[in-house]
Amino acid sequence: MDEEEWASVESVLGKMLIGAQCQTALHRSQYHRYSTLSSCFSLPQIVLSALSASGQLYSKSLEPGVEQLVITCTAGVSLFCAILGSISNYLKLESKKASHEVCCNAWLLFHDRLSTLLGTARGLRTPTPKEALDNAMTDYTRLYENSPIVAPGAIKAVKKRIRAFAPQAFRSHVPVFLNGWSVANVWGADADDFSDNSV
Repeated sequence: MDEEEWASVESVLGKMLIGAQCQTALHRSQYHRYSTLSSCFSLPQIVLSALSASGQLYSKSLEPGVEQLVITCTAGVSLFCAILGSISNYLKLESKKASHEVCCNAWLLFHDRLSTLLGTARGLRTPTPKEALDNAMTDYTRLYENSPIVAPGAIKAVKKRIRAFAPQAFRSHVPVFLNGWSVANVWGADADDFSDNSV
């Protein structure tokens, strides 16, 4: 009886593994995107602030007319740096980067836990099939609820990578958050009754 229960639970957990891999890839790509954007805003601020400070120090040794021009230029650079900082804060690049990093790591840990469970012989698994399914569903739901929304471009990029590199067994079970539409899988129903939902 336990063997039959594990067979159906393993099928569900296997689909959760695929979902966790996809979520990890999505959040990793979003983390790198926001990290790059954050650098694009931060590095010019650092460089321009240093130039502005140098210009202010250098202006003291210049003639009054030139000194006023350098002071005006450094004030303009400081204003530009302030605008860059305000835009960066408004876009919340650092917090988005951090939240995608946390989610990526959480989904990866979830994936590793499930992989370890499924890779262990059925007789050596400590939870019962029902406990394993309940624990996995609780963790999966919590992770999904806590994950920030991913940009459509990242979803398209992950789907493209799945089409190019994933084995057919993986592609036939792509989660609904990548595909957009899904048919419910009913335990024990004939698989031929369902339409293909692959990428």
